[in-house]
Amino acid sequence: MISPEYLAGLFDGEGCLYSAQCGKKGSRNFYLYAALTNTHLPVLKQVQIEYGGSVSRKIDKRRVEIAKARYNLVWSGNRQVEKLLNIIGPYLIIKKEQAELVLNEWLGKAEGVSHVPVTNEQKTLRQELHLKLQALKRIEFVQ
Repeated sequence: MISPEYLAGLFDGEGCLYSAQCGKKGSRNFYLYAALTNTHLPVLKQVQIEYGGSVSRKIDKRRVEIAKARYNLVWSGNRQVEKLLNIIGPYLIIKKEQAELVLNEWLGKAEGVSHVPVTNEQKTLRQELHLKLQALKRIEFVQ
C-alpha cells in the first residue's frame, strides 16, 4: 500500500504539475495535468492502482542506448488532478505552492466541464494561471 504521505514525497521529488495548450487553432484551450516520472515501474503501477492515472513509457531518443527506461504516470484533466491534490496536498512541501495555485485558482475559478467549451474569459484566466504555474517552477530555493 502506498500512503498519501509517501506519494506526496515522491511527487515533491519526481512529480510535475503543468498545463498544456491543446485543441485546434482558434479553439485552443489550456488543460491541467499532474505527472510522476520514474525508472521504477512497479511503484508507478502500484500508485496507479491506488490513485488512478495512466502509465506510459517515456523514451529519450537521444540517449536510448545508455539511459534506463523511464515511465510516466499522468493524471489528466481537472477531476483527476483535483482528486490527487486533495489526497497529497496536505503533505506536499516543495510543490505545495503550485498545488495551492491549482486547487484555489485553477480549479476554484476556471470553471468548465470536460468536453464543454469554456468562455473567452475562462480561457484568459487559464492562460494567466498557466503563466503563474510556470513562474513558480522557476523559483530557486537556496539556503
